[in-house]
Amino acid sequence: MILFLLSCLRPECTPASYSEPECRVIAENDLARVRTSDGVEVRFQDPTRSGTDGWAAKGVARVTAEGSVEARVAGLGAFRISVHPGPTGAGTLRVAVQNVHPRTPALAFEIERQGLTRLIEVPLDAGVVEITGDLPPGFCDGGYTVAAVGDIQTNPVHFQRIVDALHDEAAFADAAGKPLAGLVLLGDLAEHSTREELENVDRILRNAPVPTAAIPGNHDIYDVTDALFNETYGPGNHVFDVCSAHFVLLDTGSGGLAPSIVGRLPELLDSDADFLISGTHHPPFAAQSTIGWTREDQAQLLMAELAARNADVMLAGHAHRRFHHESPPVPQLVVGTGGAIQYAVDPDFGYLRMQLDQELQYCFVPVAAPGSLNPVKEGDPETCAELP
Repeated sequence: MILFLLSCLRPECTPASYSEPECRVIAENDLARVRTSDGVEVRFQDPTRSGTDGWAAKGVARVTAEGSVEARVAGLGAFRISVHPGPTGAGTLRVAVQNVHPRTPALAFEIERQGLTRLIEVPLDAGVVEITGDLPPGFCDGGYTVAAVGDIQTNPVHFQRIVDALHDEAAFADAAGKPLAGLVLLGDLAEHSTREELENVDRILRNAPVPTAAIPGNHDIYDVTDALFNETYGPGNHVFDVCSAHFVLLDTGSGGLAPSIVGRLPELLDSDADFLISGTHHPPFAAQSTIGWTREDQAQLLMAELAARNADVMLAGHAHRRFHHESPPVPQLVVGTGGAIQYAVDPDFGYLRMQLDQELQYCFVPVAAPGSLNPVKEGDPETCAELP
């Protein structure tokens, strides 16, 4: 009996199985801070709050082999990082803040920029130091653009073409006065959830014109011994505000939500922003559990919570095609067109463009597969089609 009671008191996810969504929630919170061998701590913080005593799952921090720190921002828009000196309180710590919009003004102690990475050198004799960043004033005034796509899997070569096309999209968006704020990646970055696959896509994204907010799909969480997605991209459940939009991205890689996330849905969805946009890997279609959700009650709970708040749109991948699913009162846009096999003669690859100003407008920008016979699919941002 004593042994039985002890087993009931065992901390959840010990030992861990990262195919379980609650274990990934624990991991994404744990990975949001890191301590160097000198006792210096780097913590992600919620940019909407103050204080540095705790930390928040707003990114992933890791120590490099050289002893510096990489801090990858998970969301788009504002971020906040705190650096806590070690026992000696001497010297400096080099931190590479990754996944930062190129128009974000210079960070405190910034010494160099490399694409979407800002190198900072933090003095450790100044007490706790906060590093904050956000889109510059005026960025959103005339409207703005957010791209979205899911499902790369076995075809990172074509996903590279989509990222290349986003450079043209960024120029097009600037010319239209609606600058590109970022990319939402809707899961299935990998096929077998290996570290090599996930890191390969991360390398591609480091050459993107804008930062990425990613959530895992079912193909990203097959490894049960390591939280590989979270170690690479940070939280699978995260919320952030971009200009006038509140984004709520949720981890459904296991076909459902973690119990702790279900309990927090009202909190996560609560916002005074003009637009409410949610994203999961699996589309929460009613009465269609075979599309991927193992807990249809959770899918419909999510849709009910979104409907109660007059959400503007629900984004998803998983189905390797593009379509607009009428599910009143919350429309669902499915864009699993990031390169995953479609068993089509001429695959329909590309990304979703969302332009937000007084209203939300969206369309699909095709990015042609090599040798495509369809002359419409030129990867030209001026060619933007409806979602059927």
